[in-house]
Amino acid sequence: MRGMTQSRVRRLIAATVTAAALTVSGCAVPGQEADPGVAAQYDARTLTNAQVNDVYQAWVVDTEGAEVPTQRRSIITIELMAPQLVVAAEEAGYPISDDQALTYAIQWIRFAGIEEGEPSQQLVETVRAIFALAVLAVVEPELETLRQIAQDVEDNAVFSPRSGEFSTETFLTSVTSALDYAASQNLGPFFFTAFVNVNGLVEPASPWIDRG
Repeated sequence: MRGMTQSRVRRLIAATVTAAALTVSGCAVPGQEADPGVAAQYDARTLTNAQVNDVYQAWVVDTEGAEVPTQRRSIITIELMAPQLVVAAEEAGYPISDDQALTYAIQWIRFAGIEEGEPSQQLVETVRAIFALAVLAVVEPELETLRQIAQDVEDNAVFSPRSGEFSTETFLTSVTSALDYAASQNLGPFFFTAFVNVNGLVEPASPWIDRG
């Protein structure tokens, strides 16, 4: 992906967006641990462990296990940042409508080898966020917008010990790895599928069992 010119990348995204359109048309204090049953809290939103499991099950069921995030922390990262990612993508000139999000999700399960059926609404919303992340990664080589979003998460989000701690640098390194993978695999219009395992969470500085 890095080898592509910015104009070529923009044309690729524009083509993907156009094709999709034609197909359909109260939080805890930062630094404190989240409540039991809560994976993370950020921007007046709470992501529960049950919701994380629901997202995982949507991947398992909708792709018949062919395309599933390799770690729980990737799901938490994407779901927690989703609203900010979608808004930032729109501000960058790439709004993602409901119809387009559905189309991207259908493309993804077809890419995974599922020839019939439609994805669940849960998967559609997750794919919308992942596509937004992918767009921001390829149109801004310096990843400045993603850095700003990630830094705000690092500064203000609250995570359970099980979820870990958020690191902006870990997140950006993961995004760069996804970009490199997309380029090496020549994914073309399916470039956004390379971002399913992007993660910004790391092990806590001290084991949770040692915390007071």
